[in-house]
Amino acid sequence: MSKSEKNFERWVSPEFYSWTYQIFKGHDSELAKIWSSHQTAFKYVFRQLGETSVRPEDSLTAVFDKPQLDQYRIATVDDWVSSYNQFDYWVNLTAALTIASNLETYLASAINLAIDSDPGLLVGDSRSIDGAKIIKRKHKIYFSTSNILESCTRGSWSTRLDAIEKILHDAVTPLRSIHSDLDELRVTRNKFGHAFGRDIKQARKIGTLDILPMQKLKTKKVNNWRNKIINAVKVFDRKILERHIGDFDAVALYGRLYRNWPTHVPVEQRAIYFKAAIAQHGAALRGKKYCKQLARYWEGL
Repeated sequence: MSKSEKNFERWVSPEFYSWTYQIFKGHDSELAKIWSSHQTAFKYVFRQLGETSVRPEDSLTAVFDKPQLDQYRIATVDDWVSSYNQFDYWVNLTAALTIASNLETYLASAINLAIDSDPGLLVGDSRSIDGAKIIKRKHKIYFSTSNILESCTRGSWSTRLDAIEKILHDAVTPLRSIHSDLDELRVTRNKFGHAFGRDIKQARKIGTLDILPMQKLKTKKVNNWRNKIINAVKVFDRKILERHIGDFDAVALYGRLYRNWPTHVPVEQRAIYFKAAIAQHGAALRGKKYCKQLARYWEGL
């Protein structure tokens, strides 16, 4: 295994992206795996159906040995095809909701992390205070970030982006570049979350028994949103990592672990403990020299 000779630098991370981004990507990869499994099965079923001699008006027994769908009035192949297409739209709407939720979770976590690391952001004086010193000395914080985080993740994307810009300035630029896509996704997500993919106002009208049609959301559209968001978040995350987060994640991890380590041993021994612990996070390679420097940094705060 190669040996790392990197030095510890508080405001320079050995990672290319924040740990928060890595979690975001993990959730996205999970969605992609599940979603692509459905798409593969969907295409396979219709390809197999096309190779048979069944007709749209045929009974389901022409396709399935023991269909269990008659009780839902899905009696013919044509009825089943229509319902299966609706199911595909429903899966795409679910994917869109998941993408939107994953983005909002990431933004709340990433912005909170940036403020924890660089609390001077709140007074327009970045890096004037090391957030590591605050958590080390257990200083009482006289401000709350809950309202800030809510303004960055609730409402229209115009108001969200303005709120993010107040804190992180031009780091918001990559998100602004996909503003219209984000708001379109937000509207779609709300329709699905509150009215099963239908127009909310129409669905809540009193006195109508009509079942409104579900939004026909194509896979290509959702994939377009997903790809744009991933690319924008990559740039956004890199900016805040370089400007405001640095190596705060690793320092904070050392601080949490330090409470359980013996204090009578030399700091070099605790650095060894830390090296073993941080390796379990699947993070970038951190050598002995780096771990010793980080340990001395934390204990010297």
